[in-house]
Amino acid sequence: EAEDNGTLTPRERRRIIATDMIMRGRYRDTGEQVYVVVEASFTAGRGDIDRAGRSADAMRKMFSDANVAAVVYYANISDDIKRMADNEGVRTVSNERMT
Repeated sequence: EAEDNGTLTPRERRRIIATDMIMRGRYRDTGEQVYVVVEASFTAGRGDIDRAGRSADAMRKMFSDANVAAVVYYANISDDIKRMADNEGVRTVSNERMT
């Protein structure tokens, strides 16, 4: 529907469909709606960061009244990729902690 009405391009629609996980919830303290888009990878790389960011951007176009968080879930990540994620506003999550 979002593609049909011009909100999303075909490429953006395909990006959302290919996203590993999309969750919807509300912040406990404010009740504000949030969408979390997740790219999961054993070893996080530049592509994971890019995909999470593009998915979040597309979701923001569809749900402009909600917060959208981009997340990469990983088992291994290099310092360079971690810095890249931080610089691009993509959160990183491992099985040990969220940063």
